[in-house]
Amino acid sequence: MITMDGNDQREWYIGLKGVEAFLNTPYNKSTGRTPFEVLYGYNSKFHDGALREIAETEVNVAGTNPEQLQAEVRTRILDSPAKYKKRFDMRHCSRRALKAGDVVVMRCAHEHTGEPTKTDPRYKGPLVVTEVEPNDTY
Repeated sequence: MITMDGNDQREWYIGLKGVEAFLNTPYNKSTGRTPFEVLYGYNSKFHDGALREIAETEVNVAGTNPEQLQAEVRTRILDSPAKYKKRFDMRHCSRRALKAGDVVVMRCAHEHTGEPTKTDPRYKGPLVVTEVEPNDTY
């Protein structure tokens, strides 16, 4: 973030304003707000000028109560893991429970002998489940 140009490393503090702006102005996905806005209750006006005002999509009223914003952010943060778990569970399915008498196939584990395995069978089977034991053992 802060790079030292040239041999003069005593002027490192000149880039701090930009680093502060980069850290405090991006919107957080979980909170929906910037860190500066959550802490103080209004959006910061760094040295962006009129371009920031034009690009701003959300109008923020100066003097918003920070405690109210922080309570809203707290509830959003606590609700976000449930939302992410729901998204994760949509893409992952639960295991299929088998019972005795079901016909299944089993994927072969090829030994690495150096020989080509392209024409080897990929599955063993058909197999019949004879007994169901605990911990998904058949």
